[in-house]
Amino acid sequence: VQVPHLLPSVRITLGDRSRGARFTKHDYRVYESAIQDLLSTPKARAAVLRGGLLWRLAMEYAQHDIIDEAISGPSTDVWYFGHEFFPHRGPAVMDDGLSPDEIDLLCGVYRVDSSKLSHSICIFCILIGNVDATETQISDMSWWPRPEYWMKSPYNVGYWSQAAENWFLTRLSKIRSGEAVLFPAKKWRDVLRSGVIGSKLCNAVENHSTDFLRKDYHI
Repeated sequence: VQVPHLLPSVRITLGDRSRGARFTKHDYRVYESAIQDLLSTPKARAAVLRGGLLWRLAMEYAQHDIIDEAISGPSTDVWYFGHEFFPHRGPAVMDDGLSPDEIDLLCGVYRVDSSKLSHSICIFCILIGNVDATETQISDMSWWPRPEYWMKSPYNVGYWSQAAENWFLTRLSKIRSGEAVLFPAKKWRDVLRSGVIGSKLCNAVENHSTDFLRKDYHI
């Protein structure tokens, strides 16, 4: 039995931006290049297995047949960069996974200075000894919503629906034409909330499916 020797993941980010930074089509092209590099590795399989928006981004940007790769089983990298998963029964298993930084990269997350004070006012506060007022506030801004917001949105109905595809293509078109803006993490909840029926339906189906599998198959 091969024993995993997990290595720390390499942190790859889109970087930090100053207060009031503007994002352009050029920034998105840099982002596209970065995720294409990530998706040229077994991380593409991990993104497919996550489903939802990460699956759709992988389908859009991976430059090889990731579906065959996904169903063929864990990659050889799983022993070094994989993740442990704990089923309801039995020992832990290894599979390809994504680190939080890799998820943020796929979603196009930037760390942006959201401090309300200008640089000149910060200098003044330092001179008068009010250092606390100069503390930097950081917000996460992204081209795409993180999985936790997508999963709670009306578009998550248990499969990739036509409504989800329409939303994705519209958003992508606006980004590439320079019309779209980035949203802070919590703002995505409101952006995606076009209704609550889909979300309630998805939760009901998931709860009943989980109860069925546990009751009848003890999974």
